[in-house]
Amino acid sequence: MRAPDANGVVPPGAAWCSGRGNEAALRRLRRRFLEYREDEHAQIYLLVAILLGGFIAGTIDIGAAALINWVSPILILHFIAGGLLGKAALGGGTPVALLGLLLQWAMSLIIAFFAQRFASDAK
Repeated sequence: MRAPDANGVVPPGAAWCSGRGNEAALRRLRRRFLEYREDEHAQIYLLVAILLGGFIAGTIDIGAAALINWVSPILILHFIAGGLLGKAALGGGTPVALLGLLLQWAMSLIIAFFAQRFASDAK
């Protein structure tokens, strides 16, 4: 291990961890690391919030449409899939309903993403 020079500077590649000059450097490194970790966690929490919000809102939207119209949620999913498949979607089975569910969730996730973007821009 090489010691710091007269100015308190440790030569590159030296594994020196004590001394007055290095304590400040270690504090800066710790602070940067903690800031990075906080940013990383904030991004993960934001992603989880967008995903949960999108899936929950999309599912509630399907249920609300079914209750308002007094029809099965499966029929609502067929109507959603009808946006891509046309009238043939009403005669489809489970695969068409799953397509409708995926389309509804995709729309809800897109809305949740943009709602978050506009909310963060407004701050």
